[in-house]
Amino acid sequence: MTTICSRVLLMLLLLASSVACGESSVERVTLPKDLREISGLAVVGNALLAVADEKSRIYRISFADGLVEYVGALGDPALKGDFEGIAVAGENILLITSDGQLYQRGLDAEDQAYDVFDTGFGELCEIEGLEYRQGVAYVLCKTARHDSVAERLTVLAWDLQRNQPRPELGFSVPWSELPIGKKLHPSALTWVEGEWLVLAARQQRWLVLDAQGEYLRGGKLPNRNTHPQAEGVAVLGQQTFIADEGKKRGTLTRYQGLF
Repeated sequence: MTTICSRVLLMLLLLASSVACGESSVERVTLPKDLREISGLAVVGNALLAVADEKSRIYRISFADGLVEYVGALGDPALKGDFEGIAVAGENILLITSDGQLYQRGLDAEDQAYDVFDTGFGELCEIEGLEYRQGVAYVLCKTARHDSVAERLTVLAWDLQRNQPRPELGFSVPWSELPIGKKLHPSALTWVEGEWLVLAARQQRWLVLDAQGEYLRGGKLPNRNTHPQAEGVAVLGQQTFIADEGKKRGTLTRYQGLF
């Protein structure tokens, strides 16, 4: 894999002490101002990649040594947009906007070129979440714009080799089949050991589903002081990371263990 070269090096501003959360310990860092509106997480090697809403600026976060590195963006100057998800696809980084524009650029920090694909998914829903598996980009619907996905938890699939939707690879589950209450506004998505982990920031919920979208388990996130607006989730080894937007600073929380 191409080594990500740092062009700007920032220190994480605060490392909070561990606190009890059930049987797991929790650690939290406050992120630099550029990541106040952090809106997605992905794993690259032993670190995380993050993208901030409104700009295509990408950062590498190393929780272990407390460093944040600026990786690059889409073009120069950085392309603006409502970016709501990030994923790593082999030697490439994927970004997606709330209206379904899927962008692809190299992991190399000096590579500013990119490709863009109009998935058409924005006609179905407002998008807020992205994952990559085996040549396919999986896209999480937040708010329905079409009756076909209304009151449903929906994950859509886009084939990056064929440049076309793959509806048979996604799923759409009625809210009535999930123990979530009256509404759900999903905000983050990741694939963990054959299961989907979905976060819903507004409802303070997490859900785990199988590959076909069948509900397996779920629960409530800690209080809003811990997770004011959970917008990104990633799993690295046996650690689960959740990124939250903040009024002044974004935060990154590490849980020991899986949900």
